[in-house]
Amino acid sequence: MGNVILIADDEPWQRMWMAQLLHKAGFTCSTVADGASVVEQALALDPDLVILDIVMPGMDGIAAAEQLRILPNTRTLPILFITGYTHSRELQKAATFEYAEWMPKPFHPEELLARVRRMLAANQPR
Repeated sequence: MGNVILIADDEPWQRMWMAQLLHKAGFTCSTVADGASVVEQALALDPDLVILDIVMPGMDGIAAAEQLRILPNTRTLPILFITGYTHSRELQKAATFEYAEWMPKPFHPEELLARVRRMLAANQPR
């Protein structure tokens, strides 16, 4: 298998769908349901990219990304924020992170794959 991608979304079906899609494309995937788990798993797995839902209960995606940027091992970890909200304070904050992009939900499978591949290519090696 190829690059390791950590997927964080509070919707189980969304996590499963993205993991299956990316796995079929040759990626190794791990999934979590909340922001605190993103930070924990990013340190344990050393993923090549994180797909991070912005709106999650507890620690949201923005807070999780802020934590990732503080830690030396994850400071430059590429993050693909995903959100159903295209006009929000959270989205404006997401746009300020280095090594990060965002895309709106819903999206086509090909769009997600293309974005992931492009981000990985742009950030190799870390």
